[in-house]
Order: sequence, then structure tokens, then C-alpha cells
Amino acid sequence: MSNIETRLIDASLFSGSSDTFRNEIGGYWYTFDVDENNSSVNFRRTNVKNITSIESRFIERIYSQEGSAERFSEDSVLPNFMYPVRITARDDEIKDDTHWKTVLLGGTWGNKTYNRIYSDNVFEYFNIRNDLPYDRKSANALNGVQVGNPITIGYDYRQYLPRYERRVRNLESEHLLPNFYILADLSKWTPSDRIRLLQASSLDNDTKPFGPIGQLYSRELLNFVSREENYNEIYDLFTFTNEKIPYVAPRYVLDSFKKIKTENTFLSVNYLTGAFVLNELSDTTKQWAQSKMQNIVSLFLPGLKVFCWNYIKKVLYHIYKYMMNLIYLLRVLSMHKR
Repeated sequence: MSNIETRLIDASLFSGSSDTFRNEIGGYWYTFDVDENNSSVNFRRTNVKNITSIESRFIERIYSQEGSAERFSEDSVLPNFMYPVRITARDDEIKDDTHWKTVLLGGTWGNKTYNRIYSDNVFEYFNIRNDLPYDRKSANALNGVQVGNPITIGYDYRQYLPRYERRVRNLESEHLLPNFYILADLSKWTPSDRIRLLQASSLDNDTKPFGPIGQLYSRELLNFVSREENYNEIYDLFTFTNEKIPYVAPRYVLDSFKKIKTENTFLSVNYLTGAFVLNELSDTTKQWAQSKMQNIVSLFLPGLKVFCWNYIKKVLYHIYKYMMNLIYLLRVLSMHKR
């Protein structure tokens, strides 16, 4: 099956980059013209144990003792090592040790000036290949070519709330919309949890309207959800309310996520059509939200199957009013360091 092959390459890995040592010995990507209108990239390999004079005028060979590598930083969670490296020069180009030092570090020797080959700059290299799916239109245009799962974007529209729709139509940013992550996390705290924590805690901060659980969250997050403390029942947004229906709903109806339940939560009855519409956020809270709310929720994240299926899928998917469907081929990125 065919997909769109893409590759993300660090600029430091290209010929002519600021990594002068790599440019000197090879082992870099370079661009070339395919024809008048198109160009491509290729990788120039090098053998550090036998560097040709075409690749480097001055460096002949690089020796390393990788077997004696030692970790140099215990503070970093990323793998990091150091080991001795020796660079040897070409006898026919280098006159003495002073000349060799000048060639490597840059400067003037005699009447000649040399640009620096080696520096102690730190470069973070990455080279990632990622196959992207075709969109549906492009896939249909590839007659006779079998493509991978094409990306498909759609929506699920389950409840129309006119006041909410009019309000969000003119929002400054989509990041100011109610956020799935936050609402799901807040709704997990049951009334018994709140009573138990209230009995075991003493409030000594500014989250009193939200009880001791509020101490687990930032003040900006609480202001964002509560619309600056104008709606303080933030743990009950997905709870069913009988406020808009003239009878008591049977328990089996509420347990099965029937329409009567999904359209009669505090989220739709009071929050989205009331507090969210009537109360503006402060500039500080808006700035926080536009910085922090830049995520996409996936209902099928590896390692989170139980949580996503039993909670987000079952609760948010049915109760939230509007959701986008993004169907695509999920591939794990592979990273290579050179």
C-alpha cells in the first residue's frame, strides 16, 4: 500500500550548516536538482577510519574508544555518554602541531587564515521518517494505485444548543472552548470523594469554592472552567439533571446513556447555555487558555485503552454535543541519531 513518505531532517545535518566538523568529514544530507522544476535530497556517507582527500583536505582518520563510554550527566533522563576521540591529520598538508591546532580551531598561521573546523557547540540531531496518509480526494485521483488508509475528517453532531452556538461563533480562539481533558478530569471526582477529602483537609489557599480538590489544580484552570467563579459546580457537569423534564427518569435509562440522559446534564442545561454564555473570562485566564489548551484528544491512545474506552468514550463521546472525527493511519515515529 502507498502512503506519502515524509522525512523531518534537522538543519544541522545538511551540508553547509553550522556544524563545520560534519561538513569537513562528510556524513550529511545535501540537495540536488532532479530537473528544472524539482529538487531532492540525498545522504553522503563517510568512513571515519579512511577519510578520502576529496572529503577532507586536512583530516585523514578519526579514532574513538566507544567501549570505554561513560555517562556524563545523571540529571538527564535521556541516554548520554562521553568517550575519547582522536583526530589525525594528513602529513602532506600539516606542517607541525601549531599548524594543526590552527587548522582545527581557526586562526592565522604564517600568511594563511583558516576557518574553524572543530568547535565545542552542541548540536541536537534528529532524522525522522513518517509516512502520512493521502486525503480522500488525492487517493481517488491515484487511479489503479492501492493507497493506505486515507485520512477522513467528519463530525458527530448530537445536540443543538442555539445560545451556545451563537456564543462560540465569535470566540477569539478555539482554545477558549470547553476542554475535553479538563472536563473529564474534573468529572471523575464523585460526591463521596469530595466529602471524604473535605473531612480530611483544611483549606489554606484561594480554592475554597472548589473544596480541597481545587488545591490539585492551578488557579487559572479553575477560573477557566468556572467562568471566573460564576459556576462553581464544576465536578458535576456530566451529572444528569431532572430540571428540564416533567418526570423522574428510570434508573435503567440513566445507566444506558439514552438520549434523555445525554441531553439533560448540567453541562447542557446550565453550563453551556448559561454560565458559559453569560460570563466572560479575564484577559489573564484567556492568555493562559490560549497557551495551555493546544491539544487533541484521541479516544484510542495506546496504553490508555481502559481509561479512554470506559470513561472518555462512554461519557464524553455521548454527552458532549459536538465532536470531530479524524480517522487516520497511526504510525510510531522512528528517530535516528547520527
